[in-house]
Parts: sequence; C-alpha cells; structure tokens
Amino acid sequence: MKRNNALLQNSARWTSSSKNSSKFVIAIGSYSSVPMRVFVDANVLCSRTLRDWLFLTRLEAGMYTLHATRDVIVETLRATRHRNAKASGKFITDLEAKLYASLDEVFDDFSSSESVPGIDINDLHVHTAVLHCKADALITQNVKDFGDPADLAYELYTPDDFLCLADDSSPLTMRSVTKKQNNYWQNRPDSKKKSLTEALHGADCPDFAIRVNQHLRVLSGVRKSFERSR
Repeated sequence: MKRNNALLQNSARWTSSSKNSSKFVIAIGSYSSVPMRVFVDANVLCSRTLRDWLFLTRLEAGMYTLHATRDVIVETLRATRHRNAKASGKFITDLEAKLYASLDEVFDDFSSSESVPGIDINDLHVHTAVLHCKADALITQNVKDFGDPADLAYELYTPDDFLCLADDSSPLTMRSVTKKQNNYWQNRPDSKKKSLTEALHGADCPDFAIRVNQHLRVLSGVRKSFERSR
C-alpha cells in the first residue's frame, strides 16, 4: 500500500490497529508544501458537520485538496433529500452549488472497472474514481467495504481518523477553525443547535470531538496552550 502522507512534512511510522489496519504514529512537523489529494465519499459529504470541518480546514491551510465525481454529488443530494423530505427544492439546489464551489475538483468521466475482490460492488465506482484522479487518500464512513487497506494504492480513512491526522499535522490551524466554528454556531438563534462536540459525536467522530474540546478549553482560557507529542 502506498504511504504518502502529504499532510505531514515528517514521515510517519505505521503500526497495526484494531480500528484501522494502518494507524499512523506521527512525528509532528509542519505540513508539506505539496497538499494531499483527498477523494471524499458521499456518506461524508452528506453530513453538514463533516462538510464544515473538511471545507473550513481546507480553506484555513492548504494541507489537502478535495476531489469527488458527479456520481458522488448525485448520491450526496439523494441522501440529503431522504433525510430532509420536507425541504424546499432550493435547499437541495443550494447544497449542490456549495459542493461544486467548495470541492477542488468534480469530474464526470472515468474508466469503468471489473469487480475487485474485497470491494463492495456498490462502491466500485468510488474505488475506480480514486485511482483515476490519482488521489492519495479516500475519506469514507464505510472503510470495511473497500477490503484490505494493505491491498489499496491509496490511504483509507474514516472522517474521524482524517480530522485527527489534520489536527496532528497543524494544531494551530485546527484551533483557529474550532474558534470560527464555535463563534458561528454559538451566534445562531436555532433552538435545537448542538455544541461542536455533540455534533461531532453525532457524525461518528468521537476521537476528534475530544481534540476539539481540548481546543475549546484552550480558547476559553481554562487550559493553557499545549503541544502534542506522539
């Protein structure tokens, strides 16, 4: 499996993990001048919480670029409509426009592929698209559907793992994003709004939620700024 973590300037040492067959142990350094090319699956893009964190971090620092296909956009819109049956047409149209504006690349055409052992047939188009755009990594909630990560030519991350990697790569960037996120959501009048950590737990990012809580404590003055060594 290719090990090309462009998020990090220093190399990573890899060990086995029950959660992910390839878990990074990072020697912290500044992020590379060459951004990681990251393909994003529809099950990630259909989450408002995950979109916000990925897109804002992307804008804050050029650690990575985000890529998808028209197929993925269509799946995202379909899943969003299913979750928001009473939403207006403009709600879906606006989301589509935001996705095209926020992603670095959305491509329509890529080669077809025969079945690949270990990869779910319904995710074969994602696997093929990742290879087509020469992405370094795929972010998906369904890592189990892509077989053995050691057999892939790209990194395989859950959103939780990827956001933790970004935090390890540049904690100050993530603290700045945390501040902007917190200011935005705290100033909203929504009666049902959630805290940042509650939203992240709801998006299956428990480990990153802990890190965001640490950043919030630093920002509030409860905890002094820290440097993480791993």
